[in-house]
Amino acid sequence: MYKRYSLKIKSDKRLLIVQLVLIAIMTIHDYPYCTAEANAGKSYMFLVVNPVDTSEEKVPEITPKTVDPRYAVLEKMLTKAGVDTGNSRYLGLNGKLIFKESAIRNKAVEQFLRYALSLPDMKEAAQALYYAAIITDEIVRQELTITRLEADNGQNRHKAIELYKLMTERYPRYKDMDAVIYRYILMLFDYGDITQAGPLIDRFLKFYLQSEFRQAVIYYQGRLALEQGNPGQAYRLLTAVEKGNYTDNIAISYYTARSLYEIGKLSNWQPESMRQLDTLSQALLEVTRTDNRYRADALSIYKDACRLQAEAQYPENDLNSLLSRRKVLQKLQADNGKIVSPEAVNSLVDELSLKIAQEYRRLGDSTFRPQARREDLFTTYRYYAKALEEYPQISEADYITYRIGQCFLGMHRGNDAVNSFKRVITDHPQSTLVEEVRYTLGMVLGSVMKRYLSGIEELEALANNYPYSKYAPEALFQAGTYYQNIGDYDGAIRSFTRLARNYRESPRAKWALDLAEKVAVEKENELNNRRAEK
Repeated sequence: MYKRYSLKIKSDKRLLIVQLVLIAIMTIHDYPYCTAEANAGKSYMFLVVNPVDTSEEKVPEITPKTVDPRYAVLEKMLTKAGVDTGNSRYLGLNGKLIFKESAIRNKAVEQFLRYALSLPDMKEAAQALYYAAIITDEIVRQELTITRLEADNGQNRHKAIELYKLMTERYPRYKDMDAVIYRYILMLFDYGDITQAGPLIDRFLKFYLQSEFRQAVIYYQGRLALEQGNPGQAYRLLTAVEKGNYTDNIAISYYTARSLYEIGKLSNWQPESMRQLDTLSQALLEVTRTDNRYRADALSIYKDACRLQAEAQYPENDLNSLLSRRKVLQKLQADNGKIVSPEAVNSLVDELSLKIAQEYRRLGDSTFRPQARREDLFTTYRYYAKALEEYPQISEADYITYRIGQCFLGMHRGNDAVNSFKRVITDHPQSTLVEEVRYTLGMVLGSVMKRYLSGIEELEALANNYPYSKYAPEALFQAGTYYQNIGDYDGAIRSFTRLARNYRESPRAKWALDLAEKVAVEKENELNNRRAEK
């Protein structure tokens, strides 16, 4: 509080000397809030002292009642438009439009601005400039979309910011300067450079201790601290904000959560405790359940926080660490009622299951040897099988299933191998491996299991469906040999002839032509023998 001291002085000369000494002391000690007032002819003076700047700024009020008839005309325009000129301090801050039509707004802002700039020394100039600023502010907030703001290069946005700046510089003692600064801060945060708001926030909090906008400004102070990379200070400020008419409680919860998230990142999410995540969850619950403005960002923060918490406890990327990370998240899944987003946790578990499947697939590849011992092939088979078990929809499912079939083949489990190969063809018909798998299946059925007709069926299907495949010539050649094995001369001749005619560049072409002629001779000889026997 200001303190007023009365000093009795016997003569004007002494009064002058004491006044000069006090002024010198105040200058040396830099007491900007000290004044020495002499009462002429009374031989005494008052000393008003407040060396510590903790009080609200004391400024003489500008009387809102106009005495200039030119300004009265402007205010009549506001009155006709339904504007409560006696409540200008709160115009637009309650979410209600000042004017219903933008044409009236534009005319109003032009006239008020012209008055303020052409008659800056008039008593009403400050009020006129104030109206011009808040009307321009409303044009930005209520009429223009973000797209249109970008389209006109933000002219109205910059105009509003400049008007608030002009107001604070030209009329620092305006009666509602706390409202002006508050609006200025809002505009900078919503449409300008928020770092410019720092001095304004400091000025507001320094001088306007009793303003109804104070808690809202503390909220913006917290946001600024967060933007400047000081989440600890941001968290302290945001959690200290009291609810009021001008505080956005959902926004406070969201930026409090953002602060906690950044604190967690700086401390590497301290793997020995889950309290950080619990506190973050509590801050996000209100955001995600009652308001859509920050919902997507809030869920993204929560999901990333859960992931970082699990990684902090098990930072390695080996199989055991991945499995342990998933257990951490599965514990969250089990407590469904207390987590912010079951979908986010489920998604993280799903992502980890995919990574685990990929790791099993990698282990399978590293140990796969077609001619390995049975027990080694079984180990490889288990890796591949676990990959499919962990994540059945893994993109490499066709490859893994094919490898499983090859493991079965090496373990002399022919039927299991055939079933695996067929599964590749039926479950993944668009796979690039289908041609190779059909060829392998045909070879296993015919050459290994002696099921020649089944082998012929697969090999001919390959040649018919994929005539340009690199496996097609060999498939026809093997089909021809299977026909020979079952004594079907016509089938053998047909396969060899088709190979020689359609794939002349194949190394098998000339051999197939010779075999076709040889089979034709064998067929003729057999027919002759049968005739002779009769």
